[in-house]
Amino acid sequence: MTFEVLDLVSPHYVRAVGNGTMIQLLSEPAVSLGAHQVGIVLSKHKWHMQGMTTFTGIVNPGWSGNITVEIMVNGELVIQPGDSVAHVLVFSEGGKDEKPLLFGDYR
Repeated sequence: MTFEVLDLVSPHYVRAVGNGTMIQLLSEPAVSLGAHQVGIVLSKHKWHMQGMTTFTGIVNPGWSGNITVEIMVNGELVIQPGDSVAHVLVFSEGGKDEKPLLFGDYR
């Protein structure tokens, strides 16, 4: 089994203040996984230190499109366009040489 790390980027400016404020971000780039791949959405440490909790999730085999990142804000948080907000670990089944496809100039 092999894996690759992809960055999910916010295309929008986000300013949130609150204790437990929930936000859904439609991230870029769009991702296309092969039939023998699965992704796991993970948070970035940088954002934990600023009061953001990222809800992890699974990206199913064969998924194609943008990924919605669900976050909870505790305090004040500012996300600029182009900021990396989460990672996706893409696991590929052994012997399969598929690479996840990225649509756009983000990476």
